[in-house]
Amino acid sequence: MGNIAHQPDYPPVIGSINLAARVIRLAEPAHVANIVIATYVTAAGVALFKVEWLLTRSDLAAMFATALFATGSVF
Repeated sequence: MGNIAHQPDYPPVIGSINLAARVIRLAEPAHVANIVIATYVTAAGVALFKVEWLLTRSDLAAMFATALFATGSVF
């Protein structure tokens, strides 16, 4: 009781950003956070493409689904 609600993935994301900021010392922490999040989104896009291709065996369908994911907005 009394805790602030957050997404379940919040602590691992913050931990990975903190680790990356310690490894990449020359960049600003905000830039490091953007790099980490962009890496996660890219990995999600590649994984989605692979799953779609395994389900449909169609490059066009997999690219279309991945393009919808990549250009969509999340609220």
